[in-house]
Amino acid sequence: MKFVKMTGILFFLMVSTSYAESAIELVPDSINFGIVPAKSNFYQKVILKSVGTDTLVIDSINPVCDCIKMPLDKTILPPGDSTVFEVSYASEEIVGERNRWPYIYYNRINEAKRLPIRAFMVSNLSALRPIYVTPFRIMASQFGDAKVTEFPFFIVNETSDTIPLRLLYTDNEYYSLDFPVFVPAKSRAEGKIILNEKGLESEFEKSFTFEFINSRSEAKNYSVPVIRKIYKK
Repeated sequence: MKFVKMTGILFFLMVSTSYAESAIELVPDSINFGIVPAKSNFYQKVILKSVGTDTLVIDSINPVCDCIKMPLDKTILPPGDSTVFEVSYASEEIVGERNRWPYIYYNRINEAKRLPIRAFMVSNLSALRPIYVTPFRIMASQFGDAKVTEFPFFIVNETSDTIPLRLLYTDNEYYSLDFPVFVPAKSRAEGKIILNEKGLESEFEKSFTFEFINSRSEAKNYSVPVIRKIYKK
């Protein structure tokens, strides 16, 4: 009888182990920076979740191009655990749409998790319609000892239609973002970067992404770099 019980326990453990699987969930599961100035850097944080029944071990990341960085601080995650990493994308000089698919390899299996990244490079943003952002890079820098906390920007609408706006992504680590919800026809709407205490004391490079609706009722994304340098006397 003891032999039968022991055999049953071993069989249960073998079956349980064979069905234990690791799995990855990414939030968001894709990144669309949309319209971006060429030769600029863009950023977005992603949550990596271990959603399987086995411990998730990240073996390696293939960014597929030097323009993408995806550093991971935590590579071993038990079921239910998660970690946050930041994707950085350096937009290329060639104008037009680019699609990249970096791979995350895990638990020494043949499958890999992909993170699609999309951007549309533009060299002359002021020629865009229906809207463009000026300045196309927000330089929130400090010169000397004078500490400026607010840096305005404008979303310009050259068309005869009101353009709805929606903020999709921003990073609040260094600043808050005062962002408009629409741009009136033949006008412009003002937004503002407001540095927090950490932002005032730090140099950083970040970006934010918003959505606008064009005249064909299509949703389009647009990303703006935010850069801070401190130049002291």
